[in-house]
Amino acid sequence: MSPNSKRGLVPTLATALALVGAAGCGSDAGGSASAVRTVTEQTAERTVTVRADGSPFHPVTDTAWPADSPFTAQGARQIVDGLAVAVGQDAPRVTTIALYGSYVGATVVDPVRPRQSDNWSWRDGAWSGPEPQSNRDADELAAAAFTLEPERFAVVPTIVERVARLASDIEDIELVYIGLERSSSYDGRVVWRAVSTSPRESSVLYFALDGTLLPGG
Repeated sequence: MSPNSKRGLVPTLATALALVGAAGCGSDAGGSASAVRTVTEQTAERTVTVRADGSPFHPVTDTAWPADSPFTAQGARQIVDGLAVAVGQDAPRVTTIALYGSYVGATVVDPVRPRQSDNWSWRDGAWSGPEPQSNRDADELAAAAFTLEPERFAVVPTIVERVARLASDIEDIELVYIGLERSSSYDGRVVWRAVSTSPRESSVLYFALDGTLLPGG
């Protein structure tokens, strides 16, 4: 089973293995990927990728994300800081921001026009936008919005690791994105939402701002 994401936003397994080999013993990988070798064994049923000790290769923790990836603390912080510059606001208010392996999307509320919001996209080191969105009720938009605080994104690698551990029993599971949003399921609090998928099962987990797994998540 190839661990390519269905959305094309997670590195291919070949890329992940190449990154592991190139990383050696260094890289902010969200796991121990940089310290292991990987080999591929052919079985009668399917190809299984394993570590050198024979344990399963895990596409979430064993992917050596580049330092500027949204799934690393350094990458996420730089990307969020860059959004403030791109939109021309010191503390932009957003209704959501979603981090993928090589892409980020955010919906930013217009600070002057209370019914307006715009989508912004980050890819290949730069933000692009704005892309106008349909107007919403001003009170509804204000209730959904929250101030983007860059320091919150230091917890992203912790969430990546916890998603891998909590979903470790799902074969070929891949982390699709980690998003920050208000959730009616948690009394309107701002929470992290982590979505993973595999051919057999999908997983949606919710975390508090400090990375603690929330009940029902």
